[in-house]
Amino acid sequence: MFKVTVIGLGNPLLRDEGLGVKVVEKLKEIPLPDEVKIVEAGTYWLEDEEILKAEKIILVDAVKGGGRPGSIYRIPFQEINLKMPLPLSLQEISFIEFLHRLRRASRNKEVVLFGIEPAEIGPGDGLSEILKEKLPLLLGFIVKEVKDACHRT
Repeated sequence: MFKVTVIGLGNPLLRDEGLGVKVVEKLKEIPLPDEVKIVEAGTYWLEDEEILKAEKIILVDAVKGGGRPGSIYRIPFQEINLKMPLPLSLQEISFIEFLHRLRRASRNKEVVLFGIEPAEIGPGDGLSEILKEKLPLLLGFIVKEVKDACHRT
């Protein structure tokens, strides 16, 4: 079992919607503790129950939080209201189903969502310039969160 699972969500064919996938691609290039599992989920919701058993789960996705494009968010899972339409992920309804499944599986563990307010959603490859600029900062926040979780006893 892993101590931390980082799950990148999104569709990389829709520009900034692919943020989570881009982030986990970059995380795979960074030396991280062995207790960390990096998962590129994309738009396919997870069937592997093992990755939901980690002590801490970090979701990464484009997040519509109402801020300016490029705003970085860290949202504790318990603050996500699953009974109303999410202003969060840009994913389809299956994302809400995934979140409900995650809520059931996440009792007694920490789950957090990291994301950036998108600037451009639409057909195309690659992130917008503002998200490219913010990507190193977001990666730094996630790496710190991962390392802090791995060093807790």
